[in-house]
Amino acid sequence: MNSILDDNMTSLTLVQLRQKLLDNGFLRTYGDDRELTVEKSDDIKVKVTLSPGLNVQTKTPTLGNPVQIFVTIATLICSWVFAGGAIGIIGAVLLGWGISYFYYRSKINNLADEVRRIAQQQ
Repeated sequence: MNSILDDNMTSLTLVQLRQKLLDNGFLRTYGDDRELTVEKSDDIKVKVTLSPGLNVQTKTPTLGNPVQIFVTIATLICSWVFAGGAIGIIGAVLLGWGISYFYYRSKINNLADEVRRIAQQQ
């Protein structure tokens, strides 16, 4: 990251960043004086810390999200119909989680980029 951006980020507090995010339409922000969590939905969220500069960490989607449930049920049905249940429940759940992870990954990364962009605004 550019040193000018680092200097700008160290002068920003989480309270100021939260206010910037609220001004830009991110109403689901919460946290304390050490970290801030920004959510677009239950499955699309990032964690923000300011030590020593801006640090935006992506979070994995929660278990039991709609994409995972749909893929798990579809996999179980297809497995029983075409393979006599060879994949099993654990395999179907893991496949559902993997597909939901990749489905939400780009949306989570876009949220992280948006938070960085808002933090850099003057």
